[in-house]
Amino acid sequence: MQTALHYIHTGLDTILRICKKKQTALSDFIWLARFRLLTMYVILDSLLLLLTVPVIISCTAPLIVERISRYATSYEQTKRELMSTQHKLDALLYQYSQELDRAIQSERSSLSRDLHDGLLQELNAVMLQVGLMLMRNSVEGNVQLNEEEIARLEALLSGVVAEARSVMQSLKTPQPTSER
Repeated sequence: MQTALHYIHTGLDTILRICKKKQTALSDFIWLARFRLLTMYVILDSLLLLLTVPVIISCTAPLIVERISRYATSYEQTKRELMSTQHKLDALLYQYSQELDRAIQSERSSLSRDLHDGLLQELNAVMLQVGLMLMRNSVEGNVQLNEEEIARLEALLSGVVAEARSVMQSLKTPQPTSER
C-alpha cells in the first residue's frame, strides 16, 4: 500500500514538473514517454501485488484445510476411542455390580444355612429338652428338677450361646477374597 502511494505521488510530481517546464516538442515527448513508462510501472507493480495475494492464499489454503481436516479426524478418532473406553468401563461396572450382587446373595445364603444348621438346631434341641423335663417332672402343676437335669439344661444353653457367638464372630471377621 505504501509503495502504491509512493508511485502515485511520484507520478503526480512528474505531471507538475511537465506543466512547469517550457513547452518544447522534444522535451515534452521525453517527459510524456517517461510519464507513460512510470504509469505502466506503477500499474504493473500494483497488479503484481494484487496477483501475489491470491497466489499466497491459494498456496496456503490447501495446507490450512489439510491441517484442519487432520485435527477434525484426530478429534473424531479420539472421541470414538473415548466412547469405546466409556462403554468398556460401563460394561465392567455392570459386571462387577452383578458379581457383588451374587456375592451378597451367596453370603445371605451362607448365613441362613449357618443359622439354620447351627443355632436353630441347638435352640430346637434345648426347647425339646426343656419340654421333656417339664413333662417328666411336673407334679400337680409344680415343676421339680434335680441338679443333673439343671446342669444338662445349663450345658445345652451354654452350647447355644457359644454357637451364637461363633456365628456373630464369623459375621464380624472379614473373609479373604480370592484374587483373579
